[in-house]
Amino acid sequence: MQIKAGGCDIAKPVLEPEYRSCDGFTFNFWHSNNPLITSYYWEFGDPTSPNNTSTQQNPSHTFTSAGVYTIKLVANRGQECSDSATAIVRVFPGFFPSFTSTGVCITNPTNFFDGTTANYGVIDKWEWDFGEPGNEDVSSVQNPTYQYNSTGTKNVRLIVGSSVGCLDTIYGTVDIIDKPPISLAFKDTLICVPDAVQLQASGAGVFSWSPNTNIVNANTATPTVNPTTTTKYYVNLNQQGCVNEDSVQVRVVNFVTLGTMPDTTICLTDPVQLSIFTDGLRFEWTPTATLDDPTLKKIRLLHRQALPITRLSHILEVALLPTMC
Repeated sequence: MQIKAGGCDIAKPVLEPEYRSCDGFTFNFWHSNNPLITSYYWEFGDPTSPNNTSTQQNPSHTFTSAGVYTIKLVANRGQECSDSATAIVRVFPGFFPSFTSTGVCITNPTNFFDGTTANYGVIDKWEWDFGEPGNEDVSSVQNPTYQYNSTGTKNVRLIVGSSVGCLDTIYGTVDIIDKPPISLAFKDTLICVPDAVQLQASGAGVFSWSPNTNIVNANTATPTVNPTTTTKYYVNLNQQGCVNEDSVQVRVVNFVTLGTMPDTTICLTDPVQLSIFTDGLRFEWTPTATLDDPTLKKIRLLHRQALPITRLSHILEVALLPTMC
């Protein structure tokens, strides 16, 4: 037996103990630079593949089927001071982690539901972090329930794994609120008998309006009402147990009142403020050429040229919109 000893440093390759590919059959391998390693030789443990070996430092390999493979990396293959390392690669594509939640009110618990699916194996590991700093806000059950003690946006984390070794981490947010916000297009309106008006609310949740008289589609965000007397309608918004309420007053009249200010006199180029006395809601002054805003109840007339004194009292008209009463 002959033993030959040489003066060399062993270039030991370094691999992770285990690799996973749960989103496809192709895996990209990587090895850090080592000045002692001058050549690389990879064996992917996939004998049915025509590309079962590679001499690249950071190769990519597409495995032929799902399964567990043993890979081997030889550093400085064929040289006097070579070395090798092995590792396991788990190839089980089709792992799709996800989760949903219900309940956003601070007064009620929030329910979390794991929605992860896998083409191989079964889901058997859950590590939840509900995003409440300084609290015991963790769970290892599949579909946990958690009671938040403060409002705001919570950053939720789920680490989920399967029986074949797939493991992934996903994040999501939950907005914990005190009351669901309600937006109303208007809170006070005016109609004439027997007109109808559509109320308009927006928000996330289930709407209901009261009182349930002279109203159509009371369980929607946009019911139509035609009260015969002035009525205040209340809207209730329920978002997964969180409740908020607001109201809209519908004033009912037989006709719209309208009164104007007395005639006035101004000097050439001077402005003047015009006003009316009315229970109307929307206005349109004409002509608009010398007005600052023809849709206001009170407007400024900005004269830039002389007008005949006989026309000054007739040049402005006001129409109340949209009612015709």
